[in-house]
Amino acid sequence: MPSRASAVGGTACKIVSVPRSSADTDGLPATTFVLDEQSGKVVGVVNAAELTGVRTAAGSAVASRMLLEKGEERTKLVVFGAGVQAFWHTHLHLLLFPSLSTVSFLARPSSSPSDRLLSLIAKLQPLHPNVTFEHSSREGFDRGQAVHNADIIICCTPSQIPLFPPTQPRSGTHIVLIGSYKPFMLEVAPEMLSNRAGVVFVDGIEETKAEAGELQGYEGEVCEVGSVLGEENEGEEGRARWEKAGGELTIFKSVGLAVQDVSITRLVFDKAKELGLGVETEY
Repeated sequence: MPSRASAVGGTACKIVSVPRSSADTDGLPATTFVLDEQSGKVVGVVNAAELTGVRTAAGSAVASRMLLEKGEERTKLVVFGAGVQAFWHTHLHLLLFPSLSTVSFLARPSSSPSDRLLSLIAKLQPLHPNVTFEHSSREGFDRGQAVHNADIIICCTPSQIPLFPPTQPRSGTHIVLIGSYKPFMLEVAPEMLSNRAGVVFVDGIEETKAEAGELQGYEGEVCEVGSVLGEENEGEEGRARWEKAGGELTIFKSVGLAVQDVSITRLVFDKAKELGLGVETEY
């Protein structure tokens, strides 16, 4: 995934390995190479596994802030997933929306809760001591009711079947979809987008239409977040566009952009050099 972001003076290329088996729980191994702007030589090698989670969650958080009506308290967050993306999406949304008081982690319908899910909660609890964390393995837990009551739903899984029925979320719910990156993958039913979204907001129109299973055959309105997000209006135009379309749900779909990788990698690389971190070697 090569990219250049002139605004941050960076050129980089990220290499990602995709596990061949669904039983692999180590996530997506990734490394980003930072290139010198003048010579093109490699000047830095950065582990991108954690940074990919940060940059994706940051993009989702920007979209959530843009689309959710200001002044309205939200208390319930539902998250599908238990990996790096689930951690960073949960952490950043809890920071961004301090009214959130309950987080429910739901395992995919085809899987069972694992130690990863419990480890995730143990990692988040000290960071947000006033938040109640629960998961779908708890006796008597009602998955359908949790989805229906949610103010925000975040889906971070490589699912190939919808995670919940299209009518289950109540009107006004904000949904973030970041798990699918192949046309055969999808986390929600495409008809939910057609019937309830009004307009689907994405990080990149060409990329999501080519890669996201939810958008295969979708003929409704698609809006790129960057086209309606400005420093002064904080995305008010995006919210207004959704209201004009008459949607019930606000939906943001992300497949990740290479420009995000070069931006965050350059930021970390420059900061590491400033602080004298990392290992420098002759090459």
